[in-house]
Amino acid sequence: MAGRLTTLNQLFSEYIELIEPLQSEQTIRTKKGYYNKHMKERFGEKCIKELKYKDFQLFVNDLLRSGLKPKTVKNIKDILQVLYKMAIKLEYITYNPLSDIELPKFDNKRHFHYSLEYQQKLIKAIKEFDEPIYKDIFFFLLHGRRLNEVLSLQWNMIDLNKMLYFIPAKINKAKQNMSYKMSKDLFERLSVHYHRACIDQDTLIPKGYIFLNPKTGR
Repeated sequence: MAGRLTTLNQLFSEYIELIEPLQSEQTIRTKKGYYNKHMKERFGEKCIKELKYKDFQLFVNDLLRSGLKPKTVKNIKDILQVLYKMAIKLEYITYNPLSDIELPKFDNKRHFHYSLEYQQKLIKAIKEFDEPIYKDIFFFLLHGRRLNEVLSLQWNMIDLNKMLYFIPAKINKAKQNMSYKMSKDLFERLSVHYHRACIDQDTLIPKGYIFLNPKTGR
């Protein structure tokens, strides 16, 4: 594919083809959603060599004026920047026009100021919740994991003997393979699910996801 003929749509398709085996389905869906909603109509049929810094800075400015939060606009800009980085690697272009794009500063952190008493009540309420699956998902989240990480966990990512669990790069935000020590309580809850899965699957070592929808099994 010659760089001078490469449209942004073509580049995005090639990008998805290259990264799809490396990233989670949710991440791929999110990137496709951002691209189709915000970038495709404006830039999709344009040649990547013809798009310049000014085109993208005006695009970012328009997104901000439309009411999108700066963090959302940054996510959109980051996708475009990664696309152009890949185009450089593929030798379609030599310069990334997204490198100089400016965005307003923002603080996306969420600050929670709960008393120790309130925190203890929250943990107690989770541990005593009636629905075991939801209870243990929330309990897992108390250990600092993201929801997608917990819901994506499969039994081959768990080592009960060593009390470890693993979060592969494709489902965590750091994009690195991570391992974590289980707390005693988490070990006990996962052991319950483990033995139940062994019984349901009639096997000594269960397979598939840890937290299954009781209605769909997915």
